[in-house]
Amino acid sequence: MTASGELNTSAGIASWIASHLTEGEGMRRPYKRKWENGGCIPAHTLGTRPSERVAALAGGLASLGRPLVGADNGIIVEIADRLVRVSADQSEPGDRPPQACLMQILGGPVNYVGNSPEVIIELLRGLRQPPSPRVDVDFIQIGFPGHEQDELTYVGSWEWNVHGEARGTEFVDRAAAATLVAIETARKD
Repeated sequence: MTASGELNTSAGIASWIASHLTEGEGMRRPYKRKWENGGCIPAHTLGTRPSERVAALAGGLASLGRPLVGADNGIIVEIADRLVRVSADQSEPGDRPPQACLMQILGGPVNYVGNSPEVIIELLRGLRQPPSPRVDVDFIQIGFPGHEQDELTYVGSWEWNVHGEARGTEFVDRAAAATLVAIETARKD
């Protein structure tokens, strides 16, 4: 790990993330493609293009106002007495932007991985509070047909092109709430 001196601006954070990408920690299934093959084409977007994911993640981390520490596989931030690793994952071959962003409370497995940095930032903000009750709105889907027995649960919104996987009931509920906040924020903009 490195001291946080170079991680005090969005540009410095983005540079660190881009040079410390992970590989093999992205989503396990191609949910976007499966939704689209089923005729579910997104009608909205949160506004972040794949080429902007790292910058959006960095800007969100900077907005938290928390000390950041660089690690070989991302950035560590302390929130609510928890050390949390945040990273971007580039598992596809070629010179493409990262396909996923992830968060992991250190000492355990990855808690959430998804295609939206906005959801990651809202998840981090939400760690300061106990998990809220499960979100029940028609534009957020929890679970995915044919994958009911997986250790990871789909949490996303095909209508908004937000796709993710959460581990365990707590993070399924947190991811759904974070997805809702990210969508509501995009609606206001």
